Amino acid sequence: MMIQRDRYLQKLIHRRENGMVKVITGIRRCGKSYLLFELYHQYLNADGVTDDHIIELALDEDENARYRNPVELGQYIRSLLVDKDKMYYVFLDEIQKVVEVPNPYLPGPEEKIGFVDVLLGLMKIKNVDLYVTGSNSKMLSTDLLTEFRGRGDEVRVNPLSYQEFYAAYGGGTCETHGGTISPSAVCLWCWRRRRARTRADASTRCLTKFTWTISCPGTTSATRGSCWRICWISCPPPWAR
Repeated sequence: MMIQRDRYLQKLIHRRENGMVKVITGIRRCGKSYLLFELYHQYLNADGVTDDHIIELALDEDENARYRNPVELGQYIRSLLVDKDKMYYVFLDEIQKVVEVPNPYLPGPEEKIGFVDVLLGLMKIKNVDLYVTGSNSKMLSTDLLTEFRGRGDEVRVNPLSYQEFYAAYGGGTCETHGGTISPSAVCLWCWRRRRARTRADASTRCLTKFTWTISCPGTTSATRGSCWRICWISCPPPWAR
C-alpha cells in the first residue's frame, strides 16, 4: 500500500536542484526514508530520471557499515558519478551514522574529518543534487544547518496526520469498537466531552486502535488536558474544521 505524503513531497520537489543539501529530519519511524526512497524516487522516475542516476545509501544497514567512514563514503559516491553531463540525485539515509575519523592526510589526532566535510565536498560537484536524512538530536538541531554555512535546507517530517491516515485506510473497520473509519471521526473522549454537533452513534465515530492509543493517553484528571489538546490537533470535530 502506498501512503501519500504530498505535503512533504512537494517540499522536496520545490527544493530540487537548488544547490543546497536537503536535510530531512524527524523522529524515528515518521517516514523520512519512505518519503525519500519511495515517493521522491518514484517522482524522479516519472520525470525521466533513470535509476542509475539515483544513488541511494542506507547507512544504518550492516552491509553499508564501511561507508560510515567519511573517507570511504566520499570515495564511493564519487566513483558512481560517471556521467558528467547528467544530474545525479544522491540519497543518504541516517547520515548521523557516519563517524568522525582522523584526517589521513594531516598529522595530529586532533585533525578530524566527518560527514559534514563529505557533504560540503559533494555539494561543490555541479551535477550532484544531495539529500540526507537523520533522526538523532544533532540532526534535529539547527546547529547542523549552521555547519553547512548557509547551504543546508531543512525539511522536517512529522508522523502521519489523520487526513493522511484516512487517505490510506479510510473505509476500514476500527479494531477497538468495530465502527467504520470515517473522515469525520473524532476522538471518542473528546466527542463526548465537547458534545460535537452531530448525532451519529459514538461507536461509529472512533479512530483505529493505534490512533486511539496515541491520541487518548487516558481520561483521568491529570491527562484530560493533554488528551484534549492532542485530539483537537489530530482529529478536530467537523464543526471545528
